Amino acid sequence: MLPPGLPEDVADLAAWVGQLARYAAPQDLAEVLAGAEAAALTRFPEAEVLAVLRRVLSGG
Repeated sequence: MLPPGLPEDVADLAAWVGQLARYAAPQDLAEVLAGAEAAALTRFPEAEVLAVLRRVLSGG
């Protein structure tokens, strides 16, 4: 199942991914991030999605 709330604008993607990651249970984090990536790829180019994921995961 894809996470709800996928933003319309790529500028809002980092905040959405960050919120999903913050509220995920530790044992569910990998699955939540995979779902967020899959959902984001339905709307945004792969390069932008990967850049956002890297930025969020590095704490930036």
